[in-house]
Amino acid sequence: MDKSGEPDAISGEDPENRLRLLTKRVEADDSLMVIVSHDINSAVSSTVGLLALLLSADSANLTRRQRNIIETLHRSAASQQELIENITTISRIQRGRLKLDLSILETDKLLKDAYEKFKGMADEKKVELVIAGGEGALINADSDLALMALSKIITNAIWFTEPGGKVELSTRISGSGAALVVTDTGAGIEPERFKNIFDLSKREYTLGARDEKGAGLGLYLARELLKFFDGNLEIESNPGEGTCVRMIYPVQGENL
Repeated sequence: MDKSGEPDAISGEDPENRLRLLTKRVEADDSLMVIVSHDINSAVSSTVGLLALLLSADSANLTRRQRNIIETLHRSAASQQELIENITTISRIQRGRLKLDLSILETDKLLKDAYEKFKGMADEKKVELVIAGGEGALINADSDLALMALSKIITNAIWFTEPGGKVELSTRISGSGAALVVTDTGAGIEPERFKNIFDLSKREYTLGARDEKGAGLGLYLARELLKFFDGNLEIESNPGEGTCVRMIYPVQGENL
């Protein structure tokens, strides 16, 4: 039966017909997800951009109260934009709709690309973002998805690090694994939350050092993306002492 109580056509006895109808439904759901997520993301992106422009262009003409309000709105809109991207990507992963374009990547270059992407954000939040270097390697991954996974980790690190704190990016080789490492001097993760950090049914909203609101999806999404490349995520964290996240990929060929 469908929602209206009428017989559901998919429950018919013809297996081929059931498969055809199910395929159409899945394709329709995918199309709807693409349209809705695109439209919502476009609207939120416009809001983020306009608020950022207002802060930069008219900052001299704003009162402190006005600036605080606009900064709060900007943080909220940016958090919503991040949430939309996370939910959309997780949905694509769960539906098997994520397309991969594998190539050989240099971990050093991936780290530098991420640094350039987040240097402005770190400066704005008065967090020192540095590349500590290390031993580079070659990995086999999709460049966009690898950067997305690394971006989720760095975003978390900056969000949960107080002004004056530090986020360090480095690379390491351990056995047959190449690690991209993000270490911060932030708040750390409470043990109770840490044990459920990859359980979507027990996720909870958290506030960053400047009250950025997060849905706790970043680490989960980074781990799921790493699975596509036979990688894994390792986390060490203590409350008040910061967090170290290692994204480990299988090494391809000789080290750099």
